[in-house]
Amino acid sequence: DNADKQSAETGDALLLSEFGATDDLNVIRRNIEQAEAHMVSWQYWHYCECGDPTTQGPGVQGVVFEANQPPSGSNVKEAKLNVLSRPYPQLVAGTPISYDFDPAALTFKLAYSTTGPGGAAYVPAAGNGPVPASTPASEVFVPERHFPAGYEVDVQGGGIASAPNSRTLVLVACPGIKRVDVSVRRPGTAPVDGPDCTVEGATRTKLRMKLRPRRAVTGERRCFRATVRTENGSRVREARVRIGKRSRLTNDQGKTRVCRTFGKPGTYKVTAKKVGFKKAKKRIRVRR
Repeated sequence: DNADKQSAETGDALLLSEFGATDDLNVIRRNIEQAEAHMVSWQYWHYCECGDPTTQGPGVQGVVFEANQPPSGSNVKEAKLNVLSRPYPQLVAGTPISYDFDPAALTFKLAYSTTGPGGAAYVPAAGNGPVPASTPASEVFVPERHFPAGYEVDVQGGGIASAPNSRTLVLVACPGIKRVDVSVRRPGTAPVDGPDCTVEGATRTKLRMKLRPRRAVTGERRCFRATVRTENGSRVREARVRIGKRSRLTNDQGKTRVCRTFGKPGTYKVTAKKVGFKKAKKRIRVRR
């Protein structure tokens, strides 16, 4: 609190430096979580013991044992690295409100205002198309250590400019938005909402759709069951599944049912769409 007061009065940037020098993971975790709660950057002490004469004790302060060996395998204190390696915002296009990483739930959350400390608004001009790629962006580091199979992202008030599962998640605000809320989590842990707008030139995550049945007869009413997921396998909420003029939104389980009667035989297209995703397509065969 004293550091926050000093920063507010002087405009000084805050940095927690050279904490650690211990193998007590609870102590390290507590320091990091307190820094995150106050949105203070930090530096851990330190990479290796390296014969430091000021050490707290032999072998306790480094992340690696031998600096002249590769940082892998038995040369790394894996449990300590699990605590130290965390998602965090590297750049915010606006003013950060809060951020937090829950290592038990493996969920990272970030909230920020699109107005910068100097009063500038980091939002694109109003328009009907995708957000311009030149829009000022926020960046979040997403470590592979905690997200080895990729991740899912929900963005309220923003779009995703980076490729799916990129280690640097790039975000931009949608037109007219004053606050952006971001949630990053492992695939399959919760239904996905995705972004609120698309970004020009961005590679969008593909939707996948399971559809049953795949055949129908003219003149008979038939109901089709659809389940929509992301490339990572997470169920997608409020995706619109359409068969001709009939459409329905998926529920929290990524499921919906669309019923219709076909007047003519042939092949009919079924699509699943949601803002910020590449649509999924299936076909239904209708016979007399």
